[in-house]
Amino acid sequence: MKLKEHLYLWCHNSGVYNEIVNDRSSATPAEAADYMGIENIIMVSYGGKPTPPFAPIQEGFKKFGKVVWSIIGDSACVYENDEAYVDEVISLHEKYPNVTGGIMDDFFTEGRTPFNLEAISGKMKGAGLPLWVVLYDHELKKQENLKKLQMCDVITFWTWDISHIAVMEKNLVDLRNQFPDKKIVSGCYLWNFSGQLPQTVRHMEYQCNAALDLLKSGTIDDIIILGSPLIGMKLPTIDWTKSWIRDNFL
Repeated sequence: MKLKEHLYLWCHNSGVYNEIVNDRSSATPAEAADYMGIENIIMVSYGGKPTPPFAPIQEGFKKFGKVVWSIIGDSACVYENDEAYVDEVISLHEKYPNVTGGIMDDFFTEGRTPFNLEAISGKMKGAGLPLWVVLYDHELKKQENLKKLQMCDVITFWTWDISHIAVMEKNLVDLRNQFPDKKIVSGCYLWNFSGQLPQTVRHMEYQCNAALDLLKSGTIDDIIILGSPLIGMKLPTIDWTKSWIRDNFL
């Protein structure tokens, strides 16, 4: 297994976390991935941006091994079409061979306008393109969510509340057992979004090393580091993770 092929950087437009973190970064997704030594990216709409056409942005992503594009962005994104950007992502895939999937962020967030998951899933399958979805730990036990996961191909799992990090490994193992035919991906946060404060290096180390052990054992398929708008800020987790990537993936 070439481990570097299984590591992704979660990306948004530059600067979108500046107010959240009370620090500044102008790093683009490509600059952030290059700095961290990551060769695959996931480009997700945040706060309504970017919007199609995605091709001008994708032109700058041709050097990456794999690019997963946003079908549904974060919960602040609003769509006129309940199939969101699925047609745009399929069009990208047809033109750019390194576009290897489409992702639905905050898909299970309560109060969000419903999307036509059956139509999205059907179109993606017709294009031979994996459908990725975000699943948070607090959404794990809702039966209606688990049924919808059957229509997805890749489940990215995120432990939103750092106080639940001790059961991260168990949750990932349970997901693998429950969905043996799906790809399971572990997400690792550089910033503590639930607490709105810096992630500790101790917690970052736990997330990353637990995910790496599960990757090597075949329990999960990929690891995601979140995210590009943080790169360039004065966060100890960035330096630690950069070194961890160098030591384990390069």
